[in-house]
Amino acid sequence: MSIQINSDSVKITINNKFYPMNIVNKAIIDFRALCTVEKQGNILILKPKSDQDKQELAGEFMNYLLELIQNT
Repeated sequence: MSIQINSDSVKITINNKFYPMNIVNKAIIDFRALCTVEKQGNILILKPKSDQDKQELAGEFMNYLLELIQNT
């Protein structure tokens, strides 16, 4: 996994072996209120809908993915 912070978005490259796509898709749906997500294979582009800190958004998204994995 890698995270790249850009001026208007966050690029997250995820490992498909560790993060199942059904879990990633659930997280994308659940984060709709906070950001738009463009999915390109194993690359996610998160664009905050507000002035939210992009580093914090990326961290919260990744933490949420881990929580979803633990609860399945």
